[in-house]
Amino acid sequence: MAHSVSIPSTAKELNVMHQQFWLKQSELLNRRICDKDLYEIAMSMLESEQRMMVPVKNRKTLEGALEKAPRLRARPTIIEAGFTPTCGAVAFSKKPTQLFGRRSMMMIMALERTASAMN
Repeated sequence: MAHSVSIPSTAKELNVMHQQFWLKQSELLNRRICDKDLYEIAMSMLESEQRMMVPVKNRKTLEGALEKAPRLRARPTIIEAGFTPTCGAVAFSKKPTQLFGRRSMMMIMALERTASAMN
């Protein structure tokens, strides 16, 4: 099924299309940030890239991580799948917050307080 996309003929129509698009994206971002599990998974991904020293220009954005988080939440973790860590393999916990250090958790809690204060 092909989606029909109307091509704007004026700048005003283009602005209206952009406004509608970004309103939907803003609502989606707010819903994802308010979902604690998605937020924790997204922050875990961002923290992981930081620990791996991925150059900043190549890292995911918060929006990108939040977009990918539902797919990761649906996957079973190594522990849930019944695998046991051997030969130095890393087993991931059910809670992404257990992947963070104390300092990172403090930063995340500060961000959450800021986000909740804005709502």
